[in-house]
Amino acid sequence: MEDDRIDFSSLDPARDGDRWQRLAGEAAARAQARRRSVGTLLASWARPALAAAAVIALGVWGTTIWRARSAPSPQVMAREAATSELLAWAYADVVPEDALDLLRAVRP
Repeated sequence: MEDDRIDFSSLDPARDGDRWQRLAGEAAARAQARRRSVGTLLASWARPALAAAAVIALGVWGTTIWRARSAPSPQVMAREAATSELLAWAYADVVPEDALDLLRAVRP
C-alpha cells in the first residue's frame, strides 16, 4: 500500500474565485432558463398522459371483448347456476326443506 497523498488543490474553488463565481452564475442562469411554470409543465405531460390512458383503455376493452367471445367453462357455468339459485332463495326468503337441496346448490 502506498502512503502517497493525493493533491486535491486543483479542485479548490478558492484558488480562482472569479472563475468559481462565473461557473456558479452560468449554472444558475441555465437553471433559470430551464425553469417552467406549472401550467407549462402540466401541458408538457398532457400528451404522454393521454397516450397512457388510451393504451390502458384499449387493453381493458380488448380483454373484455376477448372474454365475451370465449365460451365460459362448465365449472364457471355450474358455479353461476348455483349462485343464481342461492340468490333466488335469498330474495324469496325461502329456506330449503331438504338439506340435500342446499348441498346440491352449493356443490354442483
